[in-house]
Amino acid sequence: MQLGGWLKVVITVGCVAGCWGNEKRDEEVPPTMDPTKPAQVTRRDMEPAGAHCAYGGVAVHSGGDRDADGVLDDGEIEATTYECSPATTTLVRQDTLGRSATCPGGSTAMQTGLDDNNDGILEDAEIDKTDTQCNSLEHWTGDFTETDWADSVKVTALRGARIVDGSLASTYGGDLKLPLLEVVHGSVTIGGSIATSLPALREIDGGVFIYSQSGQLSFAVLERVGGDFSVSSLNSVSYASIDAPSLREIGGGLTFDYGASGEVSMPKLATVASLSDAGALRELHLDALAVITHELDVSDNVVTLSLPALTSVGGDISLTGQSLQGVDLSVLQTVGGDLNVSGALDLSTLSMPALLTVGGGISINAVFALATLDLHNLEVVSGGFRVAEASMLSVMQTSKLRTIGSDEVRGNLSVLATGLEQLDLGALTAITGAALISTNMELRAVQLPALLSAPRISIQVSPSLEVVALPVWASTGSLALGELPALRTLDAGSVVQLGSLVLRQLPLPDLSGLAALTSVSMLTVDRVDQLKDFRGLSSLHQLSILAVSGDPALSSLAGLEAVTTISGHVAISGNPVLTSVAGLRNVTSFGAGLDISGNPMLPGIDVTDLTTITGDLTITSNAALTSLAGLAALTSVTGALVVTGNDVLPASQVEALRLRLGK
Repeated sequence: MQLGGWLKVVITVGCVAGCWGNEKRDEEVPPTMDPTKPAQVTRRDMEPAGAHCAYGGVAVHSGGDRDADGVLDDGEIEATTYECSPATTTLVRQDTLGRSATCPGGSTAMQTGLDDNNDGILEDAEIDKTDTQCNSLEHWTGDFTETDWADSVKVTALRGARIVDGSLASTYGGDLKLPLLEVVHGSVTIGGSIATSLPALREIDGGVFIYSQSGQLSFAVLERVGGDFSVSSLNSVSYASIDAPSLREIGGGLTFDYGASGEVSMPKLATVASLSDAGALRELHLDALAVITHELDVSDNVVTLSLPALTSVGGDISLTGQSLQGVDLSVLQTVGGDLNVSGALDLSTLSMPALLTVGGGISINAVFALATLDLHNLEVVSGGFRVAEASMLSVMQTSKLRTIGSDEVRGNLSVLATGLEQLDLGALTAITGAALISTNMELRAVQLPALLSAPRISIQVSPSLEVVALPVWASTGSLALGELPALRTLDAGSVVQLGSLVLRQLPLPDLSGLAALTSVSMLTVDRVDQLKDFRGLSSLHQLSILAVSGDPALSSLAGLEAVTTISGHVAISGNPVLTSVAGLRNVTSFGAGLDISGNPMLPGIDVTDLTTITGDLTITSNAALTSLAGLAALTSVTGALVVTGNDVLPASQVEALRLRLGK
């Protein structure tokens, strides 16, 4: 040691901020320093988060180095200070804000800051930054009603919406511009004069209802409507345009009311539940419509119905508009219900060449200009088939029609007041109900060559009809021919049994067309002008009722000899040249009376096997009647006996008959 000079000692100094680390360095001690006093040293230790430093830091210890080893040992620490780290936990808080002009759908405030008090909650005083984000309007919740349009904030919000969860209504007029709207889960109602723009709308789960719209409606990408699509007018306002180029499906009905008079284009629409058009549309483009699951109804002002792709209608087709002039249903194959065309005053051609089946009936009625009816592939009509009041109809193509059903309202087969010259149903085998052919002024032939069954056939009031051909008909029903003054040929040679046969006002010379007939319940022959006898009915042996009247050429009842019992009434009257009733000579009884009256050339009543009459016997006004000898076997008349006005009949014969019968 050298006194009075500098003492050089080695001191270990702890690192503080800005130092290079713990190092040993020589320091010169001023000569005046006490060399026996311990050197002061420091030490820096990491301080964990805790009571001294909330977020951790550095503990700075100091003290004398008593053992002079240059290191501050724990026992040498005399003082400690702390250098604490600042807070480093950043918190985020989201605050929901209401709707505003800036954010019509509401907004979210993103608040950020350091958690100064380390309580895990970002308090208002700790907020360092705020970012406001407007809410995305994926959904407008609930309905958007008429009153909502008066709220500018709601309108702005709606214009940012992609989906409306409820229904959307705007009928007061104005702008309906919703550029982002894609889906409406309810219905859409549009009215008034509206400038409409819905460029993104692709699906509506409910219906579309358009009232009194005079603007242009464009549904550029709309693909599906779940409910009805209805266009109507409350005050006859025209519709300029409705354009839906992508629309493929309408789950409900497509309806155009009487006020619809604009243009409608739905070129990709493939299926609807029903189509009803009562408007006066200038154009209706439904070129892809293939299926109508329920009804097709066209009425009032429609001029042309064009559905060139329609193959199936599940319900009825009703075409009843007076203005209808053209119908294009060229590929229609099936109709589930009725097909009704009526009142179309200017419709000249009705062609459905692909139609195969009709589940209900067909009624073509009051179509006075109709000249051609083309149903040449039609095979089955489950209901009735009626064509009536079509005086210009000269061509009816139904060559494949096999079956006609029954319809109490529209009848069964009815051809009434047409202009047809030929009714040729060459494939028809069965008619479930009655056939009525009447008042066809030009009709010359009725040809039903394949008809096997029909309960009732009535052909009436057709002055030009010459031929009725039913060659294989074998029904047990009825046949009525009346007021057919030109009829020369009747071919019903397969019919064996009839409930009734009525021949009235015909020029038939004979009944050979009924040669196979063996049984008839009621036979009426009235004013069959050229009929001379009944030889054509030589197979007939069973008869219940017989009425022969007003037949100007009938001279005898020859041909009825096989009949032995008549269970009902017989009336032979007003036949001016009748000279013999001997055709009934083998009849033994009449079950409900016998009336022979007004036959001025009849000399006798030759029913020689007759023994019993249940009911009355009436013989009156037969001017040439001279003998009742033909009634010699008659022993019983249960009813009255009336024999009067027979000018040359001896009274003694009448009295003898009375006595014999106990009258």
